[in-house]
Amino acid sequence: MEKVEAWTHSPAALADPRYRRRQLANVLLYWLTRTATSAANNVYAEYGSLFADPAGFKNSGVPTAVIAFAEDPSIRGFSEYGNTIARWTDVEHGGHFAALEQPHDLIADLRAFTTELTKGQV
Repeated sequence: MEKVEAWTHSPAALADPRYRRRQLANVLLYWLTRTATSAANNVYAEYGSLFADPAGFKNSGVPTAVIAFAEDPSIRGFSEYGNTIARWTDVEHGGHFAALEQPHDLIADLRAFTTELTKGQV
């Protein structure tokens, strides 16, 4: 929960009972399925080597969309090494837990990207 407080864009959102219920459901999902440790271990175990040489990533060529929320730092130059960025959206609000904080913006961007893909605009 410490990370939720630190990485949530608007501290006022934490007081909203709906946000707190969604966040509790998210934490319970990790806790009850016993996947919290494995999810965290993958990130922390690979962190040093992952960012040591971004040029070491192989680009698959798959069109990729990124939505960068204000409080969740995304580095476009780093992202482009291993991805073919077809859509990049910067949003001035939201944080690391975008699906919980800004679900409407996230869904709208996903829909726009999939529409572009199906129409061959990417």
